[in-house]
Amino acid sequence: QLRSWTRNLTIPLEHVESVEYDPQTVKQELDAFWTETYIPGTPLPAGSLAGSYSEHGQRIFWDVHHPERAVMISLAHNKYDKVIVEVSNPEETIQKITSALRRPVAVR
Repeated sequence: QLRSWTRNLTIPLEHVESVEYDPQTVKQELDAFWTETYIPGTPLPAGSLAGSYSEHGQRIFWDVHHPERAVMISLAHNKYDKVIVEVSNPEETIQKITSALRRPVAVR
């Protein structure tokens, strides 16, 4: 919460296009970000990134200190195009999100 200055991030399930767990891709994106971007101010520990950034025309929210525990969530109709966040159990998080996405919606 403190690293990204964002207390809560709420994303409606209907905005989720996909969710994936790919530590290698997250590591590559982090490396590319730090290679391509200069941000003045307090540096984060190596391999970390927190906050909202515009990258290649996309608005991306990052909160990652350990890329090996990060999930990437692609979004539509949202403030962000992508959210990349560290979670305690990536496999379980992916399973919960994909299960919720498959759940039928009640019609009233």
